[in-house]
Amino acid sequence: HTNAGWSLVRHVAIEQGPGGAAADPELRLLELLHSYGVVALRSDAATEAQQRPTAESGVAEALARTVASWNDAGTGVFVIPDLSATGAQPFRTLALDPPLAPLREVDTTWFADAPAECAVRHIVARRDATRLVVSTAPIVTIDLSRCAF
Repeated sequence: HTNAGWSLVRHVAIEQGPGGAAADPELRLLELLHSYGVVALRSDAATEAQQRPTAESGVAEALARTVASWNDAGTGVFVIPDLSATGAQPFRTLALDPPLAPLREVDTTWFADAPAECAVRHIVARRDATRLVVSTAPIVTIDLSRCAF
């Protein structure tokens, strides 16, 4: 994957729902990605989705389809292929909200109060966080830079 080309994805404003956030988890993840800065889609990732984006809108649509393919509606988490994985777990999981179904572990949470039974490796707390709940599992990183406390 080191020889893959990249296509920049232009940010398109997403209609906000009640409370100032997009209700759709895929749209929320796209907003989150763009809030950190430049977003790009690897050309081979677009090809894997059977799409060859040739214009800005095509690249944005390919990214939206890719993000949608990661969403596991049954658990409420994103299951993202880890193309650099060499072990038994060829994916990473990202939860924007507490999982809908009990999970033993989530790689990254975008909230600070993960269920005690769920091992989390990386916590990124949102602005609305008022407390931090840490499980007994080994945590690698905690990012509180966007917190209110």
